[in-house]
Amino acid sequence: MSEQVGSPEALHEGRFLRLMRRDIPGGWWEYVERQGIEGIVLMLAIDDNGRVPLVRQFRVPVDGHVWELPAGLCDSDEPMERVAVRELEEECGYTAHRVRHLMRGPASQGAASMILDFYLLTELEPADGVEGDEVFPITTEWVALDELEEFVMDRLARNELVDIRILAALKAVERLIRRGEIAL
Repeated sequence: MSEQVGSPEALHEGRFLRLMRRDIPGGWWEYVERQGIEGIVLMLAIDDNGRVPLVRQFRVPVDGHVWELPAGLCDSDEPMERVAVRELEEECGYTAHRVRHLMRGPASQGAASMILDFYLLTELEPADGVEGDEVFPITTEWVALDELEEFVMDRLARNELVDIRILAALKAVERLIRRGEIAL
């Protein structure tokens, strides 16, 4: 099928995003690309007490505060694993000594070209002297891993905005636990 799709054409370029268009049978498809990044990382971090940090911050495209996993952009030659640790430090004030890749998948396959890499971060400890770099303040809430699904579903029931990829990361970690590949 990809042989029936035309070459990408930039329709508009902003500071961070590029609107693209590709011809397809019967018309065209428009989508967004991130400029100047190598990838996007999301982290499910677990501390020694079995708690997971979730962050909540204002997100302009949805005009509201969103509960989400700590995340960040890889915009240099920095290894993705290091980006995951750095972003956890910046957003939550913790560093991780163990990093494991969980899975990879599209962010929004119908509207964007971005691919997400999910990481499990463990062996956490407070990071000294780290200051976040976010435009909008981030609040962090630590939730017990075994209560994470309920936390998400409760927030959704309250009509709060929640990045439901939290549940995908949780299921990936639960699978590793069931298989005995990680112990918490």
